[in-house]
Amino acid sequence: MTNIDKLPYVEAELNYLAPMVERPRYYAYEPDPGEPRSNLTPEPHQIQIHSLRPIADELGLDVQGFALLEQRSAVRDFWDDDEVRRVYYPEAERFLKEATGASRIFIFDHLQRRRVPGQQDRSRSGPRQPATRVHVDHTARLLLKIADTKTDISARFMPHTSFTDPTTPPDAFPRESIELRTLVFHPA
Repeated sequence: MTNIDKLPYVEAELNYLAPMVERPRYYAYEPDPGEPRSNLTPEPHQIQIHSLRPIADELGLDVQGFALLEQRSAVRDFWDDDEVRRVYYPEAERFLKEATGASRIFIFDHLQRRRVPGQQDRSRSGPRQPATRVHVDHTARLLLKIADTKTDISARFMPHTSFTDPTTPPDAFPRESIELRTLVFHPA
């Protein structure tokens, strides 16, 4: 594999989970009254974040836990849930089958995110913000591997986060993304 230190990079702050005595907890929904949404304390670290686009063909889901692949979509408005389900879901299903060799894809949810400066992540008046802490979405129970039933491979889970790119021009459009939640099945 290409020496990552030779790739272009930016330095940015990533928020990791600070060491704690109790079990970490974050509710992705509104908790019971009086129950805090989270007991997490972020621990920021300055990190070199390298662009892996120049070596995209050297990356793989079973080794690195992600792949950098390009897919064009016929969707005109990713904020229209009906259009996303009608157009994007079938496109993504075809794409994922081709990219992974899966025999079946089950798309069960999607989530749009948009950076809105000054707005909290969970707000009834706006979209979900990009996640600003390093995390893995699920346990063992755009393309990231979240879990794999194979236990003899190096990449079963893929920690990920968003970050503020210090080279972004001040007049750039805010970051937007869509995430699909899928189950990918392979023949036994």
